[in-house]
Amino acid sequence: MPTIVQPGLLRTDDVEMTNFSQNVPKVQVPRVYDVRNGAALNDWRQGVKNLQRVVQDAEADAQPVRAVGTAWSFSPCALVAGYLVNTLSLAAELAVWGAGDLEDPADLGRVALVQAGMRVGAVNDRLMAKGRSLRTMGGRGGQTVGGAMLTGSHGSQIDQRPIPDQVRAVHLI
Repeated sequence: MPTIVQPGLLRTDDVEMTNFSQNVPKVQVPRVYDVRNGAALNDWRQGVKNLQRVVQDAEADAQPVRAVGTAWSFSPCALVAGYLVNTLSLAAELAVWGAGDLEDPADLGRVALVQAGMRVGAVNDRLMAKGRSLRTMGGRGGQTVGGAMLTGSHGSQIDQRPIPDQVRAVHLI
């Protein structure tokens, strides 16, 4: 049963985990944090505060922290002793910038600011509504942006750059 740590931050202890395709043996994870934004899904500042709290807890307990989203393609190395942060609820498209925030103001209509837990397919859907799309994506759109970025997800198009090469910036906590 999850424990509420603070608004938008739930903690569950002793969780059995495996990856999406279930080809990694199940592992007992000592603690999983479900991190959410504030009451308004676009309240990313509360999401940042919740991530900071996870880091503080991990430092106080001398535990490593790993992130997990859809668990699309992780290996056993992701499930080391320590804490996992479930980022799936950090899936908002944020509107916190304007043309003046970009190196080239003309890029405003060509970029999207999304959180790491948003699925690649959802990013592509949002871009397509603006007449744009990702250059390539993995075999399916179910991966999270953060996971696809960190694992180097790519499509079958040899002449297109992978998802990490389409990222302009990262807000690292």
